[in-house]
Amino acid sequence: MDPYDAVKEFYLTHIKNGIPMYLVDEMDIGFYFEILDYAEEKEARKERLMIEQLL
Repeated sequence: MDPYDAVKEFYLTHIKNGIPMYLVDEMDIGFYFEILDYAEEKEARKERLMIEQLL
């Protein structure tokens, strides 16, 4: 895993657990959207992998 992806994974875990980001760390809004994009890409990869395994 890319170290940058590990950072995104850390923040994504906190977001999913309902912890407000201002309690975790101050970050710019651009990084927040980057985390959300990462989460979407992660789900898409998981779906593609599942489809590939079925075929």
